[in-house]
Amino acid sequence: MTLEHIYNTQSYIQEHNNQPLSIAHLEQLSCYSYRNLQRIFKSKYGETLGAYQRRLKCDHAYKKLLFSQ
Repeated sequence: MTLEHIYNTQSYIQEHNNQPLSIAHLEQLSCYSYRNLQRIFKSKYGETLGAYQRRLKCDHAYKKLLFSQ
């Protein structure tokens, strides 16, 4: 298991957190099935892919509220 694919997937999610993610594209990026990707991602980051994306969206919204008029 190479974690480089998982890091690439995590980076992709961060860069495209405002867009819907395709399961097929995530599988292609990670070289894992979606089920295995979920399992590895949760063990590495402590949350599922969906929860990670929701947290990123909430963090981004929080920063916009904090630093805008």
